[in-house]
Amino acid sequence: MIMKQGIRIRHFALLAAAALIALPSCASTNQDEGELDREVSVLREENQNLRRRIDDVGSVEGAYEKELKAKSDDLMRARSEADRLRGENTQLRGELAEARKRPAAPAEPKVQPAVHTEPKRAPRVDVSGLAGPDVDVVDLGDGKLRLRLGSSAMFALASSELTAEGKKVLDRVGDVLRRERGLYVSVEGHTDATPLGKSKAKWGTNMALSMARALVVQDYLKANKGIAENRMRVVGYGEHRPVVSGGSKEALARNRRVELVLSSDSL
Repeated sequence: MIMKQGIRIRHFALLAAAALIALPSCASTNQDEGELDREVSVLREENQNLRRRIDDVGSVEGAYEKELKAKSDDLMRARSEADRLRGENTQLRGELAEARKRPAAPAEPKVQPAVHTEPKRAPRVDVSGLAGPDVDVVDLGDGKLRLRLGSSAMFALASSELTAEGKKVLDRVGDVLRRERGLYVSVEGHTDATPLGKSKAKWGTNMALSMARALVVQDYLKANKGIAENRMRVVGYGEHRPVVSGGSKEALARNRRVELVLSSDSL
């Protein structure tokens, strides 16, 4: 009886030991299966990425094939057009060679039609009221009249302020311009070659003084006689266009002047 109980105790002990040995093995198996599942999942994801990349490469390849075919078609058309033009060129060269062999017909003399040009005449303007000791009227012969106004009667020395006599002269000129609405005026200022001296600080150069005087004349005609600004232009020549040479008082006085060039041509 005691022997049987010992055998049973041993049997239970062996079974317990076997159970203890088997437990780690089962845990290890479960752990390996989880790692395998994760690896399989990773591999499946990599396969999907590879498939997408293959699809992308296929799309790009298809686009390149279409572009290559289009360029190939363009090249074929260009070659065909080049062949046509070469044939046309050969034909034209042949026609040109044949034309050169034929004798040239005598050229008929060209008869130039007679052209009669009338010289431009100064505009017909009544200037009888303008001429005077300080106003010279010159017919320039190219469709223009020049009114030469003496600077001594128009401005004080080295000044751009009109004198009373100068305003009277411009009033007479303005009356003519209002009456003759088709005339345009070039207002041109001139000085002599004398250095400015004390007035240099104000004007700087004779050119600036001549331009200032011309502007004053334009402003007076516009403000007091209603002459439109688009009928006038202003030019300053300084001492660079004298009417006489020399340094005498008479020569200097003649070179100091304001000129009004009247023309029927627009400025």
